[in-house]
Amino acid sequence: VRDCHDDLPACLLESWTPEQLAYMHDIPWWRSMIGQTPGVQIVDMHPMTSTEEAWADWVACDSPYAAGDRAAVKAGALEHLNTIAITLRKQ
Repeated sequence: VRDCHDDLPACLLESWTPEQLAYMHDIPWWRSMIGQTPGVQIVDMHPMTSTEEAWADWVACDSPYAAGDRAAVKAGALEHLNTIAITLRKQ
C-alpha cells in the first residue's frame, strides 16, 4: 500500500524476511521504476479491489508456500499489502 522498507511492520516479518519483501513496493515506486524504461508508456496503474479475496484463496489452499504465508496474513499483513494492476503500451 505504501513503501515501508525502512520500518517493516512486524506482521510482514511473521512470514517473510526483509530480503523476500524487497520486491514489494507501492504504486509510486513502480511508476518511477517503469517510467525509466525506454519505449514504454504507462497507460494505467491502480490498486485492484481483489487483494483480500486473492489472499484468502491463496492461504486456504494446501500449498506449502501458502502455509508459510498464513502467519503474516493472520497477523494483519493485508493492511500493508495490495495488488497493483498495470497497463503499459509499447511505444
